[in-house]
Amino acid sequence: MPVYITITAPRIILVRLLIDMHAALMINEDKQKDVTSTMFNKKIIFQDIDGTLVPENFEQKVPESALDAIRQAQSNGHKVYMCSGRSKCQIFDFLWDIGLDRFIGGNGSYIEENGEVLFHKVISREDCSKAVDWMRSRNLEFYEESNN
Repeated sequence: MPVYITITAPRIILVRLLIDMHAALMINEDKQKDVTSTMFNKKIIFQDIDGTLVPENFEQKVPESALDAIRQAQSNGHKVYMCSGRSKCQIFDFLWDIGLDRFIGGNGSYIEENGEVLFHKVISREDCSKAVDWMRSRNLEFYEESNN
């Protein structure tokens, strides 16, 4: 059974969302009340991939009903984020074409929006070596992935 090493960062996601909200409020102080009421009516939809957006049979196709729902949510001003335990390199090419607003991958260790990396938590080479040595010493199967 493979062992996946990931670092999660839910607090960073929350902090970034709060920063985004604060920036939206500062757009125009005269209309702050209108911006606030409009902003809090908007939602963020966190969309999983495996078995949710992509059927269990991995037919490499998103159902048209799901695409319609995503487009409708976005046209109503909501944000749709693709979230996965997968790293960016493991995401099927056709998923990038959907046009989701943000990608949260690697169980929260990587966050990207419009090609800009907002957060990327990596473990040090030393910690990685220790983890690999530990797994090898126990004859565990494992999978390593890295962007660096």
